[in-house]
Amino acid sequence: MNREEEEHFKRIVLSFANYGTDSNRWVDHLQVNWLRLNESQRRLLPSMESKFTSLRSKIEINSKFIKNFIKDERVFLNKDMKEYFQMSFDEKRGSPLERDFEKVRSTLRQFVRDWSEEGAAERKQSYDPILSEIERMFGSCERKWEIKILVPGAGLGRLSFEIVRRGFSCEGNEFSYHMLLASNFVLNQTSKVNEYRFHPFIHQSLNVVNEEDQLRSISIPDVVPTQVLKNSKSEYSMSAGEFIESYQSQIGQWNCIATCFFIDTAKNIIDYIQVISDILVEDGVWINYGPLLYHWSDISGETSIELSYNEIKSVINQYGFSIEKEEFSFAHYTHNNKSMMNTIYNPVFFVARKIKQKT
Repeated sequence: MNREEEEHFKRIVLSFANYGTDSNRWVDHLQVNWLRLNESQRRLLPSMESKFTSLRSKIEINSKFIKNFIKDERVFLNKDMKEYFQMSFDEKRGSPLERDFEKVRSTLRQFVRDWSEEGAAERKQSYDPILSEIERMFGSCERKWEIKILVPGAGLGRLSFEIVRRGFSCEGNEFSYHMLLASNFVLNQTSKVNEYRFHPFIHQSLNVVNEEDQLRSISIPDVVPTQVLKNSKSEYSMSAGEFIESYQSQIGQWNCIATCFFIDTAKNIIDYIQVISDILVEDGVWINYGPLLYHWSDISGETSIELSYNEIKSVINQYGFSIEKEEFSFAHYTHNNKSMMNTIYNPVFFVARKIKQKT
């Protein structure tokens, strides 16, 4: 890890450590706005002060939960970084950015999707088609643990965990340190079902039907990964790093690549397709599920190649794939099922096989 990467990692750790302070500032802002109303208007809702108090108490619960992500000394890459975290906040150099704090809040919502009972319906939409196809393709293998499956953009690790749970070997790859720290916690440090409770929706103050919806708690995990996999013959790992840099040299090493809400994270999606083609074995399978949101499209100064799905299909075919299955469906992503507004995606599910080269 070079100096720039180390500073980035410190910033991420800080954003987790300072969640409580940042979130209470947000409540301060809400409270100041409320106090700007005249007294007669404030008397219409005398429960508002109690609501602010409740928000602060939920923030405290969330803060204790989040600090579990950075308790594991193994996440600190050297002695200096461990000592840095143990310093008081005022002594630390630098400060988190607003986007880091938003990533902390989105990590809480990701826990709902991947590791709670409430997220089961959303996982069924996105993960079940991929898992069913993997079983169809490889389920009859006598030595399933020898099938190597890669999940780029693994997030909090539920899809990769489910693949290993079915007897295959899998590696999840993730670029975000927020996701890596949180996935390390849930995959390696939880010990019983619904061990931890937190409040992931308190920061969503828009489109709220009632305050109980905003304040409600979620418990995780719905399964304990270490218990489920303790006797597994399969290999399971998570790797940190950008997908192309991490895997472009692993030519012909993977039987299957499973991408879920991932390919639109590319600045240049053709680079992703090329690497996926290169690292699959001949007759290997690429299974994809997701939309084309193109995460870099509205960031000034960044490259963003925004192809239609038909254009992507043309590129896929030219990189030696044959698309064997293609379906469109509907899916949510980290949605709040009690909100007055939710985004519904119409993602594509496809299965592409890398064609054997003629000899």
